[in-house]
Amino acid sequence: VGSVNFEPDKRMSRVLNHIHTCLEKGKKVSLSDTAKVACLTPQSFSRYFKQGTHKRFTDYVTELRIGRACGLLADGRMSILEVALAAGFQNLSNFNRHFRRIKKLTPRQYRKAFREQTQ
Repeated sequence: VGSVNFEPDKRMSRVLNHIHTCLEKGKKVSLSDTAKVACLTPQSFSRYFKQGTHKRFTDYVTELRIGRACGLLADGRMSILEVALAAGFQNLSNFNRHFRRIKKLTPRQYRKAFREQTQ
């Protein structure tokens, strides 16, 4: 899109900064908005992101959200539902499914294991 030519590293830095900033602020991270940051169409951006990170965009964002959730679960002050919502998941079942796929534990098992390690 457009004739502006950016160095790939600068483009990827802008993209990653956008993703991390949105997640820190609790905003939704969309492929189309992130593609605009990269000055690419969504289809071109998906290919570009996969080449640069070796991950699909949605998988990368989900892994970051799960990482945030791990910190909140370890903190122990929020319920698991509150953690799911704070990490950007729309509902508990979606959160549990993604968490288990990535961490090989349920959020409850993760919290329990963390507490046992720190005692």
